[in-house]
Amino acid sequence: MEAWCMRSQKIFFAAMMVVISGVGAWMGGVFLLKLHEYLRLSHSSPATIHGWKIEEVRPGKFAIHANFEFQAGEVKVAQQFRFPKPIYQNRHLAQDLIGAWGKTPWRAWYNPRHPEKASLQRKVPVKSGVYCAICFIIIIYLSLLKVYVRRFSGVDSH
Repeated sequence: MEAWCMRSQKIFFAAMMVVISGVGAWMGGVFLLKLHEYLRLSHSSPATIHGWKIEEVRPGKFAIHANFEFQAGEVKVAQQFRFPKPIYQNRHLAQDLIGAWGKTPWRAWYNPRHPEKASLQRKVPVKSGVYCAICFIIIIYLSLLKVYVRRFSGVDSH
């Protein structure tokens, strides 16, 4: 009975490590993708906003779009950008924000090799980085816990 219990604990621990490693790899991939996107938009230029639009992305959820233009070297680029955040629950809140945003100067962030890939927002992916770090800290903790249990319990984990 005790051998069966030890074996099931080992299987559970191994399964937990596989799941957490998979989540960690996924979070690492998401973080690296967002970091690449952030680093890719390395140049900026003053942008002129030509129009704002509010779109209902889901029932009761509204996003803001901006039509803008900027100068990338010798090329004048016109783009449309949908702000991924914030998303509003009502059209009037989004309209109020457009009124405030319309008075502020904007910068377009773009890739110098491909200026058509531009954005009005450039945010460091801190949240994804923290999630990735937490996953890897948990993996390291569980690995060290396994070593500790093996060393001090006198039980071979193989």
